[in-house]
Amino acid sequence: MNILVIDDDPAYISLIGRAFDRLGGHSTVLAVDSASGLEMIGDTPPDLLILDWLMPRMSGVDILMELERRPRSRRPGYVVMITAAPDIDLLRAIALEIGADEVVSKPLTEPMVAELAERARAGLALQA
Repeated sequence: MNILVIDDDPAYISLIGRAFDRLGGHSTVLAVDSASGLEMIGDTPPDLLILDWLMPRMSGVDILMELERRPRSRRPGYVVMITAAPDIDLLRAIALEIGADEVVSKPLTEPMVAELAERARAGLALQA
């Protein structure tokens, strides 16, 4: 599975990247800002996109709205929005409305990363 993680906290995305590496069977790319992350999606979108909600300049919501304007073949297969915000229920409703498949509270632990990978695999299988 090809995975792209976009978060403006380098230490945090490194932690997520290491967790996916330990799971094996994944190609994980990390982006520390939204502009480079959006560029990395390009014409070959990842199977799984893990996207921080709040980032400078371009938020995760902005990225999702940009992706929704693209043809389905140029959008990630499964999108997980991550957030440290306390009102996750409101954020979940917004994110799901604009194209996220799920919303998860930070911090992500290694078991949560493994679970996300499994849910993404299941979600991708349903889309096939």
